[in-house]
Amino acid sequence: MTEKIHYQTKDIQTHSGKSESTKAEYLKTAENFLIRELDKKDIARTAGNICKALKSYSINVRPATYRKMQCSLEYHQYVNKFYKAAQQIRDTQRHGHGEISGKKQKICKSVKESEHIKLLKAALAKEDDQVVSALTIAYYLGLRPAEMPRIRVVQEDENGLSLHIIGAKKKEDGTRGMDKEIHLNIESNAKYALMSSINTLSGIDTKNVNALKRRVSRLSKKVFPSRKHPPTLYSYRHQLGSDLNGSKDSKGLKALTRKQAAAVMGHQSQASLSQYGHANNASMLKRSLPTASQSTVEQVLENSEETNYKAVKLKAEYDISSEPVNTEQEQGGSEPTSASNGSMAVFILEKLAEDKVTVRTSRHDDTNNDDDDYGV
Repeated sequence: MTEKIHYQTKDIQTHSGKSESTKAEYLKTAENFLIRELDKKDIARTAGNICKALKSYSINVRPATYRKMQCSLEYHQYVNKFYKAAQQIRDTQRHGHGEISGKKQKICKSVKESEHIKLLKAALAKEDDQVVSALTIAYYLGLRPAEMPRIRVVQEDENGLSLHIIGAKKKEDGTRGMDKEIHLNIESNAKYALMSSINTLSGIDTKNVNALKRRVSRLSKKVFPSRKHPPTLYSYRHQLGSDLNGSKDSKGLKALTRKQAAAVMGHQSQASLSQYGHANNASMLKRSLPTASQSTVEQVLENSEETNYKAVKLKAEYDISSEPVNTEQEQGGSEPTSASNGSMAVFILEKLAEDKVTVRTSRHDDTNNDDDDYGV
C-alpha cells in the first residue's frame, strides 16, 4: 500500500494577499539574508549564489524557518523584477528534502569547557547580551531554550541559588514535562553572572527565543567553521544529560538515582534521560551540577510507561541527533580545558571590566535585536 504524502502546494510569492507589514517584513528578512550570506562574503547576488546560500541555510534551521526565508527571497526577487531568479528560489529544495520522515537532523551532543569559552568570547565581542546570557544559563542549568525566560530565583544565600523553572514541555494532562525547583552550589562571582543572565532573558517571547537560538547557531558556525555539526544551545542540555548519567560520588558509585537525574532534567518519565548525552562524555564542563528538590523528584513517575508514550518514539525537541563530539573536532588555538567552579563567570566579569561594559541586573528590554546579526 502506497503511503499517502501530505503536501501543500506552494503559493507563488507576489503582491497578492499580503498586507503592507508582511511585504515589509519579507523584504527586510530577505535583504538581511543577502547582506549576511552574500554581500559580506563578497559573493555576487546571482540567482545561483542565492539558491546555494539558501540550501546551506536550510541545514541548521527547521523546515518552517527555511520556508519563510525561501518565501522572503522569492518575493524580494519578484519585487525587483528578477522573475527567473524568483522561480529558481521557489524551486530550491531544502537540505534533506525527500528523506524518510522523522529522521533526526544531526547536531553535536557534547560541549567542552574550551568550546564554551570560545563561544562566550565571540558573543562578548559581538556585545550581544542575550547570547551571552543564553550561553551562561545553558552552561550552568542545561535548560531547553524555551525555558530560559521562565526562571524565578526562589532563594539566594551563601550556599548558592534555588531556582523555580516552568517546564516548556508540560501538557494540560500533566504528562511528560513538569515544572521543577533546583538548587545550584555556585560561588559569588558566578552567581552574580547567572542572576544577571536570568534577568536579561526574563519574559522574552517565543519569537525572540527562536531568534536567539538562530544567532547562537550562526555564531557557533562562525567560531567552528570546520565543524560539520558545531555546538548549539541544545548541545548544553545533552551535556547535562551526560554529566548526570556519569556523575560519581567519592566512592566511585553513581551519585544520582535515575529518578533524581530525570528530575534535574525536568522529565516526568525516567525513560527520557536515555535520549540525552552519554556517560562517556561526562565532566566536559567544569561546573557543579544542579540538584532537584525533593518535591520535584517526587513528580517523576516510578513507572515510565505511565507517561503514555514510548521512549523509542521520543522525538528531538530541537533537532537533536546521536552524533558525539570527539577530540579531533577540537578547534585550533590554545584554550583552557579545565577550570574551577565559576571560572566561566569570572571570565565574563573580567572581560566586561576590560571592555568597560556594565553587567545588567535588570530585564533586557532591547527588542530590536536583528535576527541576522551574525554571519555563518
